[in-house]
Amino acid sequence: MPTDAAALPTPPDIPPWKDSRPYSVGGNMHSNGQVTRPGPYSNGALPAPQPRFPNIKDLQDQAALLKVNEQTPIDVLLRTAATAFEQAKILADGDDSDKAYVQYLRASEITINLIPHHPDYRTIQTRSPELYKEFASLMMVRSPAPLIY
Repeated sequence: MPTDAAALPTPPDIPPWKDSRPYSVGGNMHSNGQVTRPGPYSNGALPAPQPRFPNIKDLQDQAALLKVNEQTPIDVLLRTAATAFEQAKILADGDDSDKAYVQYLRASEITINLIPHHPDYRTIQTRSPELYKEFASLMMVRSPAPLIY
């Protein structure tokens, strides 16, 4: 090699990833390969991000906690279902889609499963036409358009 050519430096004896210099990720890499970052977590781990919505099974479990059953007076069932539908609409218009879902599930459970199996259901149309109209209107309630994210 000519004497006027530039000489390259000799490479270091240790790999660059084994030293303890700071890295651009905001922490230090130790000789055991573990990276530590400043902050409240001593092992350098960052907390997992919270999901935007709760688990669907948890929401279904919340909805199942009804304080009514097939023995509850039918007028109370109708009032409870109507209130749940109204709450669901209000919550859906806001930013509480998960709570709206729970209320829709509750209202649907009462309207579709509890009322038709109620002991007074067979006679509701003849004995209480106003209650039957309430039930018919609940059966026609539609949820708002699905939310698109």
